[in-house]
Amino acid sequence: MSNLITVEEFNLYEKLPFDNRADIIKKIEKAIEGGQMDFQKVAGNNLYFDIHANRNAPEFTYLMVGSNFIVDNIQYTHPGVKRVVSKFAYSRYVYDINTNHTAFGMQERIGENSQAVHYAKLKEISRQAQVDANDMWELVELYLKYLPEDTETKNITTRPQHKDAVFGNFKYRIL
Repeated sequence: MSNLITVEEFNLYEKLPFDNRADIIKKIEKAIEGGQMDFQKVAGNNLYFDIHANRNAPEFTYLMVGSNFIVDNIQYTHPGVKRVVSKFAYSRYVYDINTNHTAFGMQERIGENSQAVHYAKLKEISRQAQVDANDMWELVELYLKYLPEDTETKNITTRPQHKDAVFGNFKYRIL
């Protein structure tokens, strides 16, 4: 199954410098896969697989990349599914980036003039990224809930009628 976001999109959304080393790209790909699993938990299986199957369809463009919408004469902006998945992926990425899996076990990357980041700080950064992702998802849910019938996305099948979607009741998974 292909990913909802690419490595390049992840770097762009999280404002990371692009590093084309194979080990870094593998870590990002692994984080994206994990981020998609986290996203699936908040979106629900039906909604997740619907989004995944139609991610490149023109009527899903605004859902995937974000857009403005109006509810009760108030304008909102939702970040899009790609941004939400990226933030979930980042919460996993921060744990993995400073380590190497070697034949001798796990090793921290510490250069000549560098200092390792304490595990508690990485955990705090990861938790905050998860909270941010859930907050972003609330806006995407609002967009889906109030998606006007007369828009070009009126045929969108990812409306909130999916029985297993979790709307407004998030479970934060703390690592």
